Amino acid sequence: MANNPKAKKPNKPTTKKKTTKRKSRNKYPPGEHPGGAVKKLDRPEVREKFKVASRLNANLNASCSYAGITEKTYYNYINEYPEFLQEIENFRNEPYLRAVTSVVKNLDDPEFALKYLERTARNEFARETNIVAQVEQTNKYKELSKEELEAINKKMMKVAKNGTK
Repeated sequence: MANNPKAKKPNKPTTKKKTTKRKSRNKYPPGEHPGGAVKKLDRPEVREKFKVASRLNANLNASCSYAGITEKTYYNYINEYPEFLQEIENFRNEPYLRAVTSVVKNLDDPEFALKYLERTARNEFARETNIVAQVEQTNKYKELSKEELEAINKKMMKVAKNGTK
């Protein structure tokens, strides 16, 4: 059997390997952190990255990706700290508020003011009125030519624009 390489070797007594305890990456000893393990969003640099993305009005997926967290981590954190959700919503509103402030500051320019009114007070200041009407074709209009139908359409548009017949 000594020359046969496939022969089973006698079992050696096993020796237990020494295991070394891994050091925790947490700055708190086990059981001393108020929430158990250190949460990623407890780290100021992670929160700041999330806030930066929110100020750019990034969606949740993009904000989490930029901060290096999962959406589950985000939801767990806001369940525990709802004030963070309010803070993030405020950051997401910043671009809109800056845009509105810029518009209002520039209303002294008549051309800019007119564009603003065209969009906000359409009934009074819109340049064009878009009227979409569906007309059921009856026997009365079936026999009309394309030119005659176009003429009727022009008259209807003129009445809609001017409000008279």
